[in-house]
Amino acid sequence: MYYFYEMSTLNHYDWSKKEYKTIEHHILPILKKIENMGYVMYAYFISHRKNEDSVFALKLKTDYIVRKKYIYFIETFPKDYKNTITAHENIILLKRDSELKDVFGSIQLEEKTLIKNLLDIASFHIEITDSEILRIGSKHKENIAFLLNE
Repeated sequence: MYYFYEMSTLNHYDWSKKEYKTIEHHILPILKKIENMGYVMYAYFISHRKNEDSVFALKLKTDYIVRKKYIYFIETFPKDYKNTITAHENIILLKRDSELKDVFGSIQLEEKTLIKNLLDIASFHIEITDSEILRIGSKHKENIAFLLNE
């Protein structure tokens, strides 16, 4: 079983500043707390093209025969999300002493069940959408409860 917590600032308008609120003021404290808990953050994305900036790449199992898809991981830090509008970001969290090559060495990830596959491996999965929605997933509800309690 997998557990998710979702928070949204969709249509929250700050009348004093005359602007819509974004989720950034919720993201940074959560990401800093995660870093202090001893986790390393890896943003990931899927592409057909090679990416030289990535720390690790893994071939995805897809329905496509001709075009191969890869999942690329880039190490990221909470400070990268400070004062930043995030259109779409997917992040996994691994224990600090874990190496991506060791964790994903013998595992085949499938595109259709990617988040489920990643939650079997990673402690957390975080998805940020349009700086309005923050979705945190984990295999253990205690992880999410601890993360959200201030």
